[in-house]
Amino acid sequence: MARLTASILAGLREPTAARAYESGIWVGDARAEKGWRARQQEPRIPSAVLGNPQTAFHVSTRGEYGMRLMVDLARHWQQGTVSLHAVAQREDLPEAYLEQLVAVLRKAGLVNGKRGAGGGYTLARDPSAITAGDIVRALEGPIEPQICTAEGDPVVNCIREQDCGTRAVWVKLQSTIAHALDGMTLADLTKEKVTIA
Repeated sequence: MARLTASILAGLREPTAARAYESGIWVGDARAEKGWRARQQEPRIPSAVLGNPQTAFHVSTRGEYGMRLMVDLARHWQQGTVSLHAVAQREDLPEAYLEQLVAVLRKAGLVNGKRGAGGGYTLARDPSAITAGDIVRALEGPIEPQICTAEGDPVVNCIREQDCGTRAVWVKLQSTIAHALDGMTLADLTKEKVTIA
């Protein structure tokens, strides 16, 4: 099954990727290696970055590891404190990095810590009361695909904002991302299978 992307859903075919694919730069693709060039059934988007390597929307390792830490704490909810060493081993994450992340999560009011023997961390609230959006905002900051769509007080720093033809795209994208993250709780994420609509 092809990976659905915004470009595919919009019916677009990225020209640089199309040229790269047709020239056979994807090693391991039997069609490209054999020089077979049939008409594409559907547009192809590369799995490798071509051209500008920067991505507009990216969750850093800080966000990813922090989310994994929080899901692990949710799985052990009401079982006492959980040591970062145990989380690091279960999730195969660097313990020193988890210490940095848990400090931020504690400051945001998402986790509580206990020092000393039997110390560790627990969620500050029930897993059903903490959303993925809470975690991402604590670790990555406000959800803002563009500065003009930042959460909170609006920032007006673009001279084109009044007549901007693309601002609606960024506002819709910001709203969609925020809605998706705020619609998933840690309780949802601890289930065996998460259904994606």
